[in-house]
Amino acid sequence: MNKYKKLTVFLCALLSLTGISNFYAQCYNTYENIDCILNKKLNLRNGGASIAIMQNGQIKYQNCFGFSNIETKGKVNENTRFNIASVSKIFATVATMILVDEGKIDIDKPIYEYIPEFSMANENFKNITARMLLSYSSGISGTFLDGYEGEEYDKNYTKKFLEFIKTQDLKFMPGESSFYCNNSIVPIEILIEKITGQKYMDFIKKRIFTPLGLENTEVSLGEYSTNGGTNIAYAFEYGKNIPPLAVSSYAAGGLSSTTSDLCRLGEIFCENSKAKILSKKSIDEIKKIHSNVIPNKTPEQVYCLGFSKVVDEKYNSVECFSKSGVSNNHQAMLFVLPKKNIVISILISDKDYESWFYVNNDLVFDLLDEVIEILS
Repeated sequence: MNKYKKLTVFLCALLSLTGISNFYAQCYNTYENIDCILNKKLNLRNGGASIAIMQNGQIKYQNCFGFSNIETKGKVNENTRFNIASVSKIFATVATMILVDEGKIDIDKPIYEYIPEFSMANENFKNITARMLLSYSSGISGTFLDGYEGEEYDKNYTKKFLEFIKTQDLKFMPGESSFYCNNSIVPIEILIEKITGQKYMDFIKKRIFTPLGLENTEVSLGEYSTNGGTNIAYAFEYGKNIPPLAVSSYAAGGLSSTTSDLCRLGEIFCENSKAKILSKKSIDEIKKIHSNVIPNKTPEQVYCLGFSKVVDEKYNSVECFSKSGVSNNHQAMLFVLPKKNIVISILISDKDYESWFYVNNDLVFDLLDEVIEILS
């Protein structure tokens, strides 16, 4: 069995084990025996999935499973968009570092000097920097929920956030520890708009989407579909699509994308990347470790800027950066192995997404192990 057939078999077996595979599915590929494997292993009922693997800037493997729309019997294809939830934070990180490269932002300068209306109940908020926000070491905690997720995009969300955060204490002193939260990233969106004088989405479209050729990356599915967008991944139940969420902080979790587009984003961090939207200095800053080992992460991980870095000893032979995200009925995962020039993207729509994410995390890393072996 050649290496690509082996990978195909493994991926199908992986989906079979996770619970995604209890649905009917179609796999778009030409690998030998794939139809037989899918007929035996996959029986999708609650949504669909898409997987892409890129090496040296080329998609080496791409597979799509299940229905994107149960009401029309539309199937997931390579251009089907999923909510990517917190993987959106990587776009926010890249956008920030573009402005660092241009000398417009100093990531170690107090954030309130850029955003005068940003304040907190604890005066130590004046020590918070963009670096701390992106590495979850600012001392800010939680998610401001008033308008964060819903049926419609809340255009007043960031204004309400600034009023809310004024009343909040710090969980710890800035730079003292790390604590993952969405509220740490919302100010980054405000910062970028302040510095550029542009809407956040306009800036990242011009400076990230267009240069990288991201033709299927946009606002969250709830907002995108309201504006007439099609070919989106619905989770479903009892034969009916579940309406997708609109997420009102684009930087923290408000984007949708495809696996191909996410691979193109991840590829900028690879050593052989031809995409030069960031300087090597900024890429190196993103990869720096900014925390101790994150509690309850298996395998062990630490925070960088935006990403987590896997530091488990079994991955000593490769650098491995990851970012995952979960929103209502959607899950996204992005893995980057810079020294191997490999990027892996997995997107899932499933009403049972929470069970899949928390129970089967080890299976995702089984996939990563297999890809390292096969493609390196």
